[in-house]
Amino acid sequence: MRDATAAIPSASARGALLHAYRIGFASTLDHLMIIGVVVAASGSIGAFALVRQSDFIPSFAPPVTAESPVEVDR
Repeated sequence: MRDATAAIPSASARGALLHAYRIGFASTLDHLMIIGVVVAASGSIGAFALVRQSDFIPSFAPPVTAESPVEVDR
């Protein structure tokens, strides 16, 4: 970028180029952050809606079979 600005003889044209570069960078960064927020929000809402309580089965629990009765804690 410095080489491109050094090749421009007019100081006002160099300033305009740097200003346009900064505005373009900031605008693009803003758009990317908005897209990131939308993706993260939709992912969290989807995970909240799609994950069921029955999906949380501890790995140490014995498997429930037809022969073993299921005890219910009251």
